[in-house]
Amino acid sequence: EAGVGKSRIAEWLCERLHESAKMVPLRARYRRINGPLDGLNGAVLAHYGLERVDRILVEQALINTWEVEKDDDEGMTWVAATSEWLRPSSFGRASSRSANEPREERRSRERAPTGPTGKRFTLDEPELRWLVIRRVLERIGRDRPILLWLDDLHLAPPRTVDGLIKIRRDAPHRRLLVV
Repeated sequence: EAGVGKSRIAEWLCERLHESAKMVPLRARYRRINGPLDGLNGAVLAHYGLERVDRILVEQALINTWEVEKDDDEGMTWVAATSEWLRPSSFGRASSRSANEPREERRSRERAPTGPTGKRFTLDEPELRWLVIRRVLERIGRDRPILLWLDDLHLAPPRTVDGLIKIRRDAPHRRLLVV
């Protein structure tokens, strides 16, 4: 039922657990019209304070936060994959193709520049996307359990619930409370 204070109670719970350092709260909001800051994506961006930054800054922030060394190829790949999930390469780029333009020029212009990792990563399979999400949740929940607040979950795409069930099934030991 709308307007009875469910979100306010969940917000209070998140604040209380964050203040006492018992859990890491992540608020995944869902709206009628999906936006780039909705869902788990928006929750993770907010957790790292990266809501309004571009992909290159997302990569650099993750490298710094996760303390990934320059010669750590696997770590850099995870950073590139996470950055692609949080800020897809196509995000914010205008598609200004011209029919008269040679194919090679269009292809080179459409290619996203590499960030600080020096890697390009494509999340073209749902399984790969959920693998990245699972890895990010492991990183965030390394020291404390995660409180995942799914605000207005009824507005989420069906794949959201399927993915959360899969994450829970694949890693039952993960300390995750879903509200």
